[in-house]
Amino acid sequence: MIPKPIGQIGTADLQALVADAVAESKTIEYKQEMPGGTREEKIKFLAAVSSFANTAGGDLLIGGPAQDGIPTAVSGIAVPSIDDEKLRLESLLADCIEPRIPRIEIAAVPCSSGQHALVVRAHRNWLAPHRVKLNDKFYGRNSAGKYPLDVSELRSAFVLSETATERIRAFRAERLIKITARENFIGLPDGPVMVIHAVPFAAFATGRQNRPV
Repeated sequence: MIPKPIGQIGTADLQALVADAVAESKTIEYKQEMPGGTREEKIKFLAAVSSFANTAGGDLLIGGPAQDGIPTAVSGIAVPSIDDEKLRLESLLADCIEPRIPRIEIAAVPCSSGQHALVVRAHRNWLAPHRVKLNDKFYGRNSAGKYPLDVSELRSAFVLSETATERIRAFRAERLIKITARENFIGLPDGPVMVIHAVPFAAFATGRQNRPV
């Protein structure tokens, strides 16, 4: 994943991927062309995005040809309307992945060629695992890229999602009890208080016992 908020990614950041030979990995993938209208092209695009959401999040860069997983250029894509293409991708993702991925960002980045590259960023989320409806498959990622989840991995993904939710609920209940009792909270006034819980998903979804304090 490009280490910047997607709205701050610029031409120099994409060029750095080429200059530094940043290979495809668990969190980044390159695609030279926009997905076309064929079923196979749509599946490749949906598999890439859903695999990020099912694993650790990541970026799909469209408009960056690669050889053996190494970007060779950031040439951009030639389309009549970049906004129309963004809307098409958003519609494809909404209609063909189940459950819908709740947080997908798409940014157009100008290239030196005068065209634009698209960065599609999918975040890990509470609803994973996500299924590609066109071929009824679930995808994950490792250092070599995306791959279909097997039965044992899929079972683990569903169990992890359920147990993470339960651990978060238990953590919230425990915190509320301590807040009500004013236990380990210095400076809380007597009487009603408003409580906002900011819960990092990764702290509960890794299967480890470390939790936010």
